[in-house]
Amino acid sequence: MEFLVKAPPEAHMEHAAQHWAAHPGEHADADRHRRQEEEGPLAGTAEPSRVHRQGAGAQAAPLLFSEAVKSSVHLLTRGMPLRHLTEDEIVEINRAVLAQIYVRKADQPRLLSRTRLQDALAMAKGDDAFDGAAGLLIGLVRLHPFASGNRRTAYVAAKMFLELNGSQIAPPHNANVLLGIREGFYTAREVKEWLKGNAIKEFERV
Repeated sequence: MEFLVKAPPEAHMEHAAQHWAAHPGEHADADRHRRQEEEGPLAGTAEPSRVHRQGAGAQAAPLLFSEAVKSSVHLLTRGMPLRHLTEDEIVEINRAVLAQIYVRKADQPRLLSRTRLQDALAMAKGDDAFDGAAGLLIGLVRLHPFASGNRRTAYVAAKMFLELNGSQIAPPHNANVLLGIREGFYTAREVKEWLKGNAIKEFERV
């Protein structure tokens, strides 16, 4: 699925981690030489790193490296102005979602109201990424700016918004929760906590 959004720095770091895992010998000598220059003649005699304590297999290191990258991206983006999605990016998300996730024959990527799209984007406010993602999700679901795929578009947009701002969406796509959001069953705080991975009450029609 392709979008008009540049991949966050984490994506490039993840690629580097995967390459490193697949070709460990390619970097071993250079890495050993770098450590000797930085740590002096006693380099290599200290307690093994957490990566090596996990075992000799090459699978443990990339996992820990990936976790460190995510933590670093979160720290680097904390306190920085949020990077918001543009109208054109949301339109492209809608097009891509409908191309990838077929639900009904009548589905078509058509913007019904640019004003409603602008109003939905304006709901992604605040200095906290999860507040912004919750507002964006709620706005796109309830204001219904597209002819089709508004809830699917809203979920993907919230996911991308969080990733652009150094965070990750926790729950998988849940059609029942998104229906509850459309019906006004959940508060913005409940949606925010759901995006963080916390439990949410089951939607019931009143």
